[in-house]
Amino acid sequence: MSRAKPVFIGLGLIAVLGLGYLLFAPDQSQREDRRLNASVIGVDGLAKWLPDQGVRVVRSNPRLTPRAANLSLRVMPLYDVDLFSNLTPPETKDAEMLQSTQRDLEWWVLGTKLYDLRSLVVLPKWRTGFIKSQVAHETTLIPMPEMALVMTNLYLGNAALLRLNNTITTARVAMNGAPARRVALFQAQLFRRDAIPAVCSELLGLPEGALLIDCAANGTGELAHAYFLSDPDLLNNHGLSLAENASFAVDMISALRQIDAPGETRAIYLDTSTDLLLITDDDYAEAQNYERGETEFARFFEYPLSVLWAVAGVILALAGWRGLRRFGPAVAPVTDTLEQSKITGIDAKARLLRISGNDGRMVGEFVRARLDNLAEAAFGVGSAPQTAAPDAVHERLFKLLARRDAALSAQFRSVSNDLMTRGATLPSRDLYRLLETFRDLLERLTHGPDPISKPD
Repeated sequence: MSRAKPVFIGLGLIAVLGLGYLLFAPDQSQREDRRLNASVIGVDGLAKWLPDQGVRVVRSNPRLTPRAANLSLRVMPLYDVDLFSNLTPPETKDAEMLQSTQRDLEWWVLGTKLYDLRSLVVLPKWRTGFIKSQVAHETTLIPMPEMALVMTNLYLGNAALLRLNNTITTARVAMNGAPARRVALFQAQLFRRDAIPAVCSELLGLPEGALLIDCAANGTGELAHAYFLSDPDLLNNHGLSLAENASFAVDMISALRQIDAPGETRAIYLDTSTDLLLITDDDYAEAQNYERGETEFARFFEYPLSVLWAVAGVILALAGWRGLRRFGPAVAPVTDTLEQSKITGIDAKARLLRISGNDGRMVGEFVRARLDNLAEAAFGVGSAPQTAAPDAVHERLFKLLARRDAALSAQFRSVSNDLMTRGATLPSRDLYRLLETFRDLLERLTHGPDPISKPD
C-alpha cells in the first residue's frame, strides 16, 4: 500500500494540472492577442503609462464584463483593414510580412461597441512585417489603397488619408489648453482636410492635415459618437518612446474623456477584444430581473466544467475500488494485548522465514512457540521463556505430560527436540513427517479425557 500511495498522489496532481490547463490556460487566439499587445504596434505600454499619470485604466478581459456606466471613454486600436472579410492565415513567411490585418474584427461588433460607449478608434498603419523586423520602413506600412478600404468600412463617407514623405515629422501640438508637446511621427498618417465628412469636425491636426476628428453621427445610423485618430504612433508601444508622445497621449485622452463631462474621473476602457464585453444599462436592468432555472443549473455540467466532473468521478471510482474492493472494508482496531503482540511477532517472523526459504527454522520457531503457550496454560502467566530458562520450562512441561502417558510424552519430547534443534537441517520430507507426528501427539496429549491442568 505504501508503494501505491505515491502513484495515486501523482495521478491526482496530473488530473489537477490537466483540469487547470483546460479551465485557465489561454487558447491560441488569446496568446496571439497578448503577443500583439506587447509588440511595437501594441498598447501594453499605454496601459502601464496612463495609471502612472493618474488616469485609471480598465483593460478588456474575456472573463470580465464591466458596466459601461462606470467607464468614461473606450480606447480601441484597430488592426483590421477589412471588417467584412475574415482573416486568412498566411501560408509563407513573406505573406506574413505583408499581412495588413493582425486581429480579425466583425463589422457589427465594431458598430455595437461604438453605440455602447463613447470611443476613440485608433486607425491601423503598420503591416505585420514591422512586428517581425521591428524596423520602421516604407515597406512595412499598410498601402494607401488598403487604408481607403478602412475608411469605407468605418462609414466615414469620402474621408481620405494622406502620408507625409518625411521619415520623421515633428511638430508642437496642444490639446484643449494643455501645454504644447513636441510629437514625432514616422511618415505621419493624417486625414485630408478637404475630405473630412460633414458630420465630423477636426479636434487636432498638423499643418498638412488632421490627426484627430470628432464624428457625432454619420447620417446612416451606423455610428453614434466616436473620435478617430489617424496615426496610431501617438499611442502604441513604438510611438510612446518618441519625443513627447507619451505626455501628449495623456493630455489627449484626458481631454477627450472630459468633452461631454468636465471633471470626469471614471476610468477609460482599453479595448483590444473582438467580443462584446461591456454591460449596458439595459443589460444590467435585465440581469437584475433575471430568474435562474433548470437551464442555468445545467450549465454546471457543460464544458469545461464537464471535465471537472469527469475527473472527480474517475478519482472517486478509483478510491472506492481501492478501499472497498482491493483491500476490503475497514478493519476495526484490535486491543494491543501481550498475546496479540506475540502472535503478530510470530506471524511476521514466519513470513520472513517463508520468503527466505528457511522452512526448517520456521517449523522450529512454531514448535517452540506452541510449547511456550502450553507452559503458560499449565503453569500460569510468567512461566514463559521470557522470565525463565526455556529448557527448564519445557522439561517441567514434559514431566507434567508424562503423568498422563509416559510413552506418548517421551515420544512427544523427542519429536519436539528434533524439530527445534535439527529442523533447519532436515530434508523437507522428514521435516513435514515429524511436524505431522508432533501435531498428532499434541492432540492426543492435550485433548484426552484428562486434560492438562495446573499442578497443585
